[in-house]
Amino acid sequence: MVKKQFNVSSLSSGVFIPLMIVAGLALGFFAVRPQFKKLQGDRDLLRSKQDEKNDRESSLLSIKKLLSDVENNQSQLSSLNNALPDSPDIPGLLANLEYLAIQSGLTLSDIQIEMPKTEADPGVEATKNEISIIGVDISLSGQYSQLFALLLNLEQNQRIFDIKNIQFSEPDTGANTRSFDLSLKTYFQKNN
Repeated sequence: MVKKQFNVSSLSSGVFIPLMIVAGLALGFFAVRPQFKKLQGDRDLLRSKQDEKNDRESSLLSIKKLLSDVENNQSQLSSLNNALPDSPDIPGLLANLEYLAIQSGLTLSDIQIEMPKTEADPGVEATKNEISIIGVDISLSGQYSQLFALLLNLEQNQRIFDIKNIQFSEPDTGANTRSFDLSLKTYFQKNN
């Protein structure tokens, strides 16, 4: 009987090589697949970060445009602050009224200012109104045409004035002047 010898070379070429190929593929699959999934996750994260960066850049551009618009409109905002100041600005109000009277040719004899009531005053309820009213009574003397000029100047003034009442007196004999009493209202913004 002839005994067959075990041939390792035939076994290695027939079984070991395919087995090694399958083992290499399995090892490659299980080693590379997690890295591939991690790479896909990193790509998704990169895409979301780029989208977020683009959103922030567009927001930054819109903020820069808004700041540019505010700077361009600053002159209009300063006119609003002159029309409706942040405080009563009584010295400015007095100087403004005196200048308007002199510009109109009238003689200013008296100014009475009635400050608005505040919540700190007894008997005054708190209000949500952000604009306060200052009452002003002025006494002037001059001619009727000068009073008309004062009214035009008050109308064209940057600070807002509302005329509540005008009282006339009889003209003085010889001088052709009369006295006028005006009751005005002006406004300011409350600081909260």
